[in-house]
Amino acid sequence: MRRTAVTRLAIACLVTLTLPALGCDCGGTPTHTCRTSAECASGERCVDMRCVAGLDGGPDVGEDAYRAPDAPLPGMDADLPACGALDHCEGDAHCVDGTCVPWGDGQYDPMCERSASPGPVIPQLQCAFTTAPASDPHPDAIALLHTPLVADFGITSDPDMPSRPSIVAIGNVSYVEGVGRVCDGQGFLRVIDGATCRVQGTMPPGDELLNSPVTPAIGDLDGDGTPEIVAARHLGGLVAYSVGTDGHLTRLWTTTLEDGTTDDRLGSTQCQWGAVSLYDIDDDGRPESFFEGGVWDATGRRVTLIPGWEHISHGAPLVGGDFDGDGRFEVIQHNGRWEYDTTSRTFVLDAGFSGGASAGYVAVADFGDFPGTRGDAPGQPELVVSQTGLGRVGVYTLAGEPIHVFSPSPGSGGGPPTIADFDGDGSPEIGVAFGGAYEVFDVAAGDTRVWSRMSQDLSSRRTGSSVFDFNADGRAEVVYGDECYVRIYDGRDGTVVFSQARFSSTWTENPIVADVDGDGSAEMVVGMSGPCNPGYCPATDPLHEGLRCDSDDDCVSGTCTSGFCACTGPDTCDTGYQCNGGRCIAAHEACVAELRVYRDGRDGWAGSRRIWNQHAYHVTNVNDDGTIPRTSAMADNWSTPGLDNFRQNVQGTLGDGGPDLTIHGVSAVCLADDRTRMEATICNRGTVFLDTGIQVVFDQIVGTDRTRLCDLRTSEPVAPGVCTVVSCEADVPADGVFEATADERALIVECHEDNNTARSMADCIL
Repeated sequence: MRRTAVTRLAIACLVTLTLPALGCDCGGTPTHTCRTSAECASGERCVDMRCVAGLDGGPDVGEDAYRAPDAPLPGMDADLPACGALDHCEGDAHCVDGTCVPWGDGQYDPMCERSASPGPVIPQLQCAFTTAPASDPHPDAIALLHTPLVADFGITSDPDMPSRPSIVAIGNVSYVEGVGRVCDGQGFLRVIDGATCRVQGTMPPGDELLNSPVTPAIGDLDGDGTPEIVAARHLGGLVAYSVGTDGHLTRLWTTTLEDGTTDDRLGSTQCQWGAVSLYDIDDDGRPESFFEGGVWDATGRRVTLIPGWEHISHGAPLVGGDFDGDGRFEVIQHNGRWEYDTTSRTFVLDAGFSGGASAGYVAVADFGDFPGTRGDAPGQPELVVSQTGLGRVGVYTLAGEPIHVFSPSPGSGGGPPTIADFDGDGSPEIGVAFGGAYEVFDVAAGDTRVWSRMSQDLSSRRTGSSVFDFNADGRAEVVYGDECYVRIYDGRDGTVVFSQARFSSTWTENPIVADVDGDGSAEMVVGMSGPCNPGYCPATDPLHEGLRCDSDDDCVSGTCTSGFCACTGPDTCDTGYQCNGGRCIAAHEACVAELRVYRDGRDGWAGSRRIWNQHAYHVTNVNDDGTIPRTSAMADNWSTPGLDNFRQNVQGTLGDGGPDLTIHGVSAVCLADDRTRMEATICNRGTVFLDTGIQVVFDQIVGTDRTRLCDLRTSEPVAPGVCTVVSCEADVPADGVFEATADERALIVECHEDNNTARSMADCIL
């Protein structure tokens, strides 16, 4: 139950009396838990039940700290509420040596942690990019054909405020003015706020358009501490952009040949899909860019070509690392493994590679030891090849020797593999999307197809997927979008736990999972291309069992039955769902071009990294700050505890840092014609951003009657230690009790849940 902090305010036409802004410097370093300062070391003080170093020692209140909150403490300021060791303060205050003291400007609790309470996976749309700004040179370039990427470029409107991550997306432009159709996709690059989906920056309008089906890559090219973007130009070659703190994009270079001046258009005759990859192959601290068998240094000058690199029908992301442990960088494709010679600056094909795999997409993981199999050794990884021409998946040693080749799958094709522990058994499995099904294979169990769920990919048959344990219950979920629906599957058996309509003509793209807004909780990013012919997609998702819920508050109908939202008609389901058999089933809507960000409806999903920098993402290929590790410093994903995966982001826990929403400073100002303007200040005293869309309601209480006056939603994220004022007007006189409540339904998982309501007494004196 939420408690209320009551402050009596006398209002005389725009004059408001409030408590003084008392504060303290609470910027020290927490060391251990405490009940009073007497339990802390010299130079420490007990603040919010933690000893904090670097503060002046406080008075020893002894056992008085356990008195009830309404009992005065000896020697304390009688005007400030008391707090005990097990108490949290109401309103925008915290407990300092037995007294509730208001937070100061910029202050927050560095030890704020959300409660760990796993529940069902119930995604909610956080934001969508559907319309470009009026000044955009390509307002119709919305469709996303590649894998979206995430990184923190340091973009902020206030230098004193922390930055938050952004999404990199190339909107598809079908035609180039005056040229006509050039290839399958031309695109316009944008950097988009991960919290609001608003455009932060675009490529210069006059620059050559990009190859929109090719996934770009993000990494710090020049060592300035901020990552850059490398993308494929639509007529071949690459281009690099830097991103300013205001979101402005500046072109750094376009690729040249070895002479540094001749334009390099590698890939211009293919105009295909694929992806850019970044690795530091020569261990000099500055990464090289890879695309279609070409290699360029951090300034865009060509280094070399990979001999024998095979361009498969729809491109392939390059996978690199030191796979055999000899200290030299290698790249792998289905038909070879090449090692980089730093002296000759060339890649040399491993003469022992058998090259037995059919053309397809590659991923790497350690599935165990296979004695007697040529090319395998303890601790070395194996190769997974999704063989698109045969519709099957093969597992091979580093020498190309087959270990398992799984039987063909429905619909043929096969996209880039995802490797993860799908069922929580401690060993990795393989997930691949085919033309007619998404399937999971278990190498440890032999030639075993763990589960298969029908899907619809009649176009490319080469889409990808990602995996994440959203509710940190030890069982990972699979995120995959076919042409018609984006779904989240239970990794154990393929049960669809979430579905929502989307449309994509499908390339090699996949949804991703990362913390895209800095709120300490993972989000899911999904691209959509649109349009489609009417009737092309099923009217409702045949795999969806219904919209899941944890309580009645999760459902439009107000009724949660056996874990599913019950419904009785069209008005009792969320938008995008139809009432079918008493449950809300995902229904297909108009095929539109969008970029969507989904979050947990309670911001309670486990945390993850704030980066996903390339299509061939395997966590250890990039550092948290966007720098690309040297070959000598890059950890082996397959041997790093908690990893041994591919295209799965870092798994956080539900107890990771979280927000703490407080509210105070409620006021009611009388206006003309018996109208009242109400204001309240909401603050974030937690360690991560509060998302947009926080509900704030104002009620008027007269006697036993309560009247809802306003129901607002915040439009901007709120950073740690930051406050923002919300206000509204209503046709009532400023008389009685005015109450403001933030997050009324307790949908946000916070560190403290009992400080979200405040009241004021108001009288209008004319």
